[in-house]
Amino acid sequence: MCLRNKKGRLWTAVLLTTLLLSLALLPSQLVYGQASIGTLADCARMAFSTEEDFIAHDAAGKIIYVSDGDLLSPDGVICARNADLVRVFDVNEDLGLDAVDVLSVERNLVAFSTELDSPHGNFTAGDLLATNGAVIPNKALVMPFGVYYDMGLDAVHFVVRDLDSTVGFLNEVKSKGRDYWLREGALQGALRQWGVDVWFSTEGTAPQVGQPKFLDGDLLSARDGIIVIGQAALLPNTVPAGIPSRGVDFGLDAFAARTRDVQTARERGLFSTEILYWPDEGTGFTDGDALKVGDLISSTNWDLIQAFQPLASELGLDALSVATVGPPPECYAALTALGGTQAPIANLNSQGLVDLGYPTRHPFGNDIPFWGYLASCVSKFRVVYRAAGNTGDGTPILPGPWNVGDPLSWDPVTMTCVDVMPRPSPDAAGYYDAAEYAWLRQCDQLPLTSWNTYDEIGQVSIVPDGLYEVRLDYQVGATLNHSPWYRVRVDNTLPEIQALGLVASAGSPGGSASCPVYSTSNMPLMLQGQFRDDYFWRYQATIDGDLYPAHPYTVTNYYDGTPAAANLDDTGTTPDGSLVNLHHVNVYDIVSNPADCCYSIEVKVWDRAIWGWFYGYRAVVGGYVGRWVEDDIYFAFLP
Repeated sequence: MCLRNKKGRLWTAVLLTTLLLSLALLPSQLVYGQASIGTLADCARMAFSTEEDFIAHDAAGKIIYVSDGDLLSPDGVICARNADLVRVFDVNEDLGLDAVDVLSVERNLVAFSTELDSPHGNFTAGDLLATNGAVIPNKALVMPFGVYYDMGLDAVHFVVRDLDSTVGFLNEVKSKGRDYWLREGALQGALRQWGVDVWFSTEGTAPQVGQPKFLDGDLLSARDGIIVIGQAALLPNTVPAGIPSRGVDFGLDAFAARTRDVQTARERGLFSTEILYWPDEGTGFTDGDALKVGDLISSTNWDLIQAFQPLASELGLDALSVATVGPPPECYAALTALGGTQAPIANLNSQGLVDLGYPTRHPFGNDIPFWGYLASCVSKFRVVYRAAGNTGDGTPILPGPWNVGDPLSWDPVTMTCVDVMPRPSPDAAGYYDAAEYAWLRQCDQLPLTSWNTYDEIGQVSIVPDGLYEVRLDYQVGATLNHSPWYRVRVDNTLPEIQALGLVASAGSPGGSASCPVYSTSNMPLMLQGQFRDDYFWRYQATIDGDLYPAHPYTVTNYYDGTPAAANLDDTGTTPDGSLVNLHHVNVYDIVSNPADCCYSIEVKVWDRAIWGWFYGYRAVVGGYVGRWVEDDIYFAFLP
């Protein structure tokens, strides 16, 4: 296991001036991304801050300095500069951002903490602040635990019955001033009065003889003075988290949940740790990943920061907030799933890749069907796409002629529609009739539409590989409504096996270059390979010869951390352009007494695209994860 200390923060005017001067000297042609400066509304879905400052670029190639005090969106938008957050306290310096909860983008209300004390002395780095000017002293938060000094503030999440209660509570906090809340019990009384609780973590562990009162990795309740979720419960049993039983306090640097409900937030929260965990075997995580309570990675740090295209792939995660959700309205429509495996649309990240539960993310290829929900109030709908970065209304996705079950041919014995009929065509603008669609679904579970991106007959992409955005348009009465744009990565390019080789462990081969001859003294052979794909996933070697049953070796994923994966990354073999060692192969793995014969090593290489099929007959959808290519290398064996 590797441990990384939480960074210290030291700012001087000389250091900042030097940094800004160096940025000005960087060549403008080094354009790595399309970061932008937006508004708090751009962080309505998710907001976070990093532990480190870094450099991003806008679409024009202009350098953008991103501070660890700025509030960021995984879409590559700086939603608020640190100055925007602390301005209400008459502060002009960047004080960092250690915790955040975006309470309302409409009311511009954010709760947060800083990494540095105010230069005016009106708050400390451990105080809980709000953009309405409220200050809750850190001492007031920890007082119910019998602690009477500032312990810092690393994570915050409000649990409350409604937004009005939150606003009323924070307005009272502001009106009474910081010192008022230093009275014992004052904060807890106000929290109970307004039906609010503040969950938080500290930067330090509360000391006590024998067993600490709480760890800096525990999630605490400011109202009730209890541990809401202990360190051991945050992480699965496979991680040695918790003191004293499991041995390590990983810290709690951020906490967020898509709900203000106590039980649901406790069960489904997201968080980050202060140190990373990278075991010799199994799955680990970094202190920049967003983790699920009781589980592991929900979003990697790269998932969060890649839209900014920084020159480092790991920048830490100091603060995190996600949009809260509630019951749906009575009248709405939504995209729910896509692709040949019906992947949840909610699992798409900012790069259009979907989480399927593997330690990686997946693009889409060939046919990409879309499923959704249409309330009975919806009169018509369509799904449109556009290239990412385009600002237009998109192009309707139309699957062409397809057949569906005819509801007039319902057979009560087989419980199916016996006959088929052509799918009714959309109107000139690409809209389907929603009532008609609901009628057809009595026969088959139809997708809303299917996006054909690849011509399997011609083996060419109809839609070029790249990042796209899709949206559901639907009409209710006379009003046209739109779902959010969702990013979808199209990848129709197969993996490429560029070279294969064999290296003898001892002795030297004879025979020709195309079919070398090996003996017992040469076994085992080292299989070498060179292959690549933008979204590489795994490979497998299989040895075969004579009429013996073939012997497949273990499938190796690039993230396995085994010797067979040592020279892999998420784009294939590494370094690029070189034959690298992959896996030992041995004729004795086939049979104990192998014959004098020719043998082959077959190598299969998979990408991780979700490859979908849409059949025009009754709109049947199929698909699988991971397309593959294969190649062979041959040799002779002389016992």
